[in-house]
Amino acid sequence: MNMMTAVNENQATPLHPVAEFLSDFSLEITPKHVDKIDVLAGHLKPGTPVYVAMLDAGDQPGILQAARALREAGLEPVPHVPARFVLTADVLNEWLAAYAGEANVKRALVLGGGAATPNGEFDAAVQLMQTGLFGKHGIHKLGMAGHPEGNLDIEKNVGKAALFQALRDKQKFARDEGIEAHIATQFLFEAGPVESWAKS
Repeated sequence: MNMMTAVNENQATPLHPVAEFLSDFSLEITPKHVDKIDVLAGHLKPGTPVYVAMLDAGDQPGILQAARALREAGLEPVPHVPARFVLTADVLNEWLAAYAGEANVKRALVLGGGAATPNGEFDAAVQLMQTGLFGKHGIHKLGMAGHPEGNLDIEKNVGKAALFQALRDKQKFARDEGIEAHIATQFLFEAGPVESWAKS
């Protein structure tokens, strides 16, 4: 069974139990997939969140283009905003203004980013959150990265304990400020790592 077809809400037949379980999910694309968004939209429920990964500091124009295309296709764009790729608060303000103004972005995934060292004045996702700029632009739903199976790229630089502490710091800030927040994780094939991670 093709799961992409199975979760299409225009389908008249009942969903297979696995497809029903997967009916409330999100996807991630990169800016280079912008030309595939119309095809993708044909297999997804309207409003499905689609995260747009920023793999390089120069990807921002492509992320904006993808966010516009996702919105036009009836999907919910969720751009990645990696702290270590943001040069200044003014640059962050420009990015968020464009996302909100041109693609009606309401959600974002705020993360530290894959760069070993910051490109500018931000080193951690919580620092971006503390600017207050997301709320200023009407982006009130913020995702934060969770790593049930670890993240070797980050852990080799800061250690596993620091990874957990960063998540706790973001959660505390979101609670204190009344921000609607969620944790986005990588796709996993077994429940054990998630259960262990959630208990730690």
